[in-house]
Amino acid sequence: MGLNTDDGFFIESRMTDDSGEGADRGERVIRWIVLAASADEALSLLKRDYPGAEHSVADSGRDIRAQAARLGLVPGIYQRA
Repeated sequence: MGLNTDDGFFIESRMTDDSGEGADRGERVIRWIVLAASADEALSLLKRDYPGAEHSVADSGRDIRAQAARLGLVPGIYQRA
């Protein structure tokens, strides 16, 4: 997989959290840092592992790629941001 200038992504995943009671119930948003060849690939990684959530690209670019590299991420891998 070749790297380009936009292979670092912040992806936001929105999911319903029904585990709590009252005010603790509702939507939960998790932000991920992802290295991938494209936005579509980055989204597909999260869709595969969290199929019930709604995923969207929050940001992308070289600075995110550099941050991911400092965290030790490799293409196709993501972690919570």
